Amino acid sequence: MNYDGAIGLGEQLNDPYRYENMQAAFQSLLIEDVEFPMSNLSPTGTYVRALAHDKDEMWTIEEDTTIAWFLYPLDYEIETPGSYYVDPTLPDTTCEWLYGVIPIGYAMPSGIVYEVLYQVCIPDEIDGYKDNEEVYDLLEERSMELTGNIDSVTQNVTQEKCLGGGWRPSATLQVWDSKNNTYVPLQGIRVDAHTWCKTATKITDASGFCEMDRKFYSSVQYSFKWERVYWQIVKQENTRSTMLTGPKQTGRWILNIYKNRETDYVRATIHRAALQVYYSALWTIERPIKRNLLGGIKKMLIRYKLASSSNSLGISAANMGSAINGADIEIAGRNNTNVLFETQHIFAAAIHELAHWSHRLFYGNGFHTEVSPYVSESWAICVEWYMTTHHYPNLFGTLGYMNGYQNWTTTQTDNIEYTPVFVDLMDSYNQGGYYNNNQSNDNISGYTLKEIQDNLLEESYTKQTLLGSMKSHKLHGATDTDVDNLMNVYINNSLL
Repeated sequence: MNYDGAIGLGEQLNDPYRYENMQAAFQSLLIEDVEFPMSNLSPTGTYVRALAHDKDEMWTIEEDTTIAWFLYPLDYEIETPGSYYVDPTLPDTTCEWLYGVIPIGYAMPSGIVYEVLYQVCIPDEIDGYKDNEEVYDLLEERSMELTGNIDSVTQNVTQEKCLGGGWRPSATLQVWDSKNNTYVPLQGIRVDAHTWCKTATKITDASGFCEMDRKFYSSVQYSFKWERVYWQIVKQENTRSTMLTGPKQTGRWILNIYKNRETDYVRATIHRAALQVYYSALWTIERPIKRNLLGGIKKMLIRYKLASSSNSLGISAANMGSAINGADIEIAGRNNTNVLFETQHIFAAAIHELAHWSHRLFYGNGFHTEVSPYVSESWAICVEWYMTTHHYPNLFGTLGYMNGYQNWTTTQTDNIEYTPVFVDLMDSYNQGGYYNNNQSNDNISGYTLKEIQDNLLEESYTKQTLLGSMKSHKLHGATDTDVDNLMNVYINNSLL
């Protein structure tokens, strides 16, 4: 049950908010001697579609968050729900239309190709609506009637207008967390709702709930995109945008995503991790915000690949921060026996890969050629361990997520560079001491992520330079002997 197919459109709808339809309703009510505060009805906005030829153009269009941009046309029935929409007239799969309603006089960004579909008139956007609510609601109802859009739902809701009725779309979104063994809120999702060209949007709070600020008098189509300002979760085959289309209904949208909806389950978990990286106070290091040459934001493209991994972790960061088939990060959410990873591991994997990007952006030019996997992977392991442990408080025992990777030894050959060397600077556990020559003798503790980043990372790119940096920037009572004891197993390991 992946729901990861293309949206199928039904018939084109006769939009009651189209200016010509609203004008006909206006004239109809004038004939019946209904008094309006103006003699002429004017458009309040323009329904357009803007063509994004690449991701940079898409992000430029979406930069104005006061406008709700949809990935599918608003004046068609959604016959088959899906996670993306393909316009059959577009030959290039990297091009996508964005549909939205812009205010009269709105200036589209320079260089963006767009097409005016028709002008609209939304009664609650007319100046003076609050002082003449009853007559404008009557106008809205008449336009629905004349366009053949009065159904039983619309009739029931419009009958409440005289009592100050109408309803506000709302949503409660949750996803299953197999570590907590319960549903947890999906915070930070921008939920969109529309009925024809009347739109509304709101971001879910810490409880996974949101309520729109706008009243509606008919059913709305719910949806949301798997993206925020700094990241976008894309399809497994390409970098096409992904979304989740909800129901068309009145009342609250209640969504509980379970593991059997694998694609949505993994994307939701990746979203939870990205929310922590970009917005949480726990993340005290460089946030992995990509920018173009002009300083504008380039979203981190994260792909969930519906495939098994060749190793138990199942994650690829595209060579620690470079493009992989157009995406910045690719996650294969199944292990080498084709079993779907538990939530905490998908969460940790997303943190790990975003930590690579944080490291790359902090280090600057030369990251790929200068920084060894030993340093970069050990740092990502440390960030992953810290963030995941704190995201699941009291659920991993005293050593934290994956036992702080304290079981690393010099005798292993697989993933040898994934060491706990940076974890050891933070934790208070000595996995080696003088009793195990294959593990670090760790008598250092108390470092924070930010202290490690600001004092060690910039000049640490091999095990030798890390050793020197640790001695040059000793914190929390550490001595040169402590550093030598900690680093001895790494310095003498020929595999690193």
